[in-house]
Amino acid sequence: MEAVPLRRGGDSTGLLVLDKNGDCHLSDSEFFASVDEWIATRITDQLFFDAVDGWIGQTNICKSARAQDERNLRVQILSKRGSGGLSFSWNQSPQNVRVEIFSSSGKEVFRGTSANSKIFWSLRNASGRAVPNGVYFYRVASLDKTGRLHSAGLKMLLVLR
Repeated sequence: MEAVPLRRGGDSTGLLVLDKNGDCHLSDSEFFASVDEWIATRITDQLFFDAVDGWIGQTNICKSARAQDERNLRVQILSKRGSGGLSFSWNQSPQNVRVEIFSSSGKEVFRGTSANSKIFWSLRNASGRAVPNGVYFYRVASLDKTGRLHSAGLKMLLVLR
């Protein structure tokens, strides 16, 4: 397979290339095949992280890729020395926001919700233990005042202390 960029502007062809059985969802075997393709640099980072997002959420990739541009939510992450964590903020005035953080193995380590413009993650998991250094994935989603879903998609962050 050659490198396949995610096409913008409503064309879902990029993700559909990974959907081998054509059911508009990424099965485990299709997702792990995309991991192999990404490691071998035969698909782009953007396509891979869109695939991770689709696989974790078991979303309809035929529809989600088409609507992604309309629902972009820009997220800013700040880390202040001595704060002991990360502060997530966003560009819109949402009604309800959810931040989910996953380990590199896909296990959820944090979920926070807020009705205002920030969520703080103390770099601890649900058990209260400090997470180890490493790569984590995060997803921020919100509902606006009309009930429309906005998402920043699945992104990667690195925790180093």
